[in-house]
Parts: sequence; structure tokens; C-alpha cells
Amino acid sequence: HLDKSYIGLVPIVENPDKRKLKQLIKVVDSLIAKNNDPELRKKRNKEIDTLVYGIYSLNKEEIELIEEAVSKMLSRRSLW
Repeated sequence: HLDKSYIGLVPIVENPDKRKLKQLIKVVDSLIAKNNDPELRKKRNKEIDTLVYGIYSLNKEEIELIEEAVSKMLSRRSLW
């Protein structure tokens, strides 16, 4: 959901690591430019996830929680 009640709950990282942000932009640009190969898309999406987790300084347990929730959402989506 992208409405205010949900998006407002996402914390804003103040003074994020500029190196990580540049890496993130580079990977996203690469994904946009070369989005035809499913394996490359999968690899780039994983890189994006890893960079975002790093920007938010998430620990292993937090990452596992997020990945489990996303996996559940995607499995439900496939039923639509």
C-alpha cells in the first residue's frame, strides 16, 4: 500500500551512507536498462534488497522477518 497511513510508517534514514546510495542507484539503473533477462532481474532485485537493508542497518532477524512477510504476500498474490 502506498497511501499515507502505510507510507508514513516507513522511517526516513537521515544522513544515509552516500556510497550505499550511489550503489543502489547504479543497480536500479542497471535493472531498468536491462530488464529482459529474468535471472539478471532476480539478481539485481536481491542486490537492491541487500543495499536497502544496509542503508536501514537492519540485523539478520529483521531481514528474515521482512523476507518472510514479502514471501507470504507474493504467494497470496499468485492466487489472484
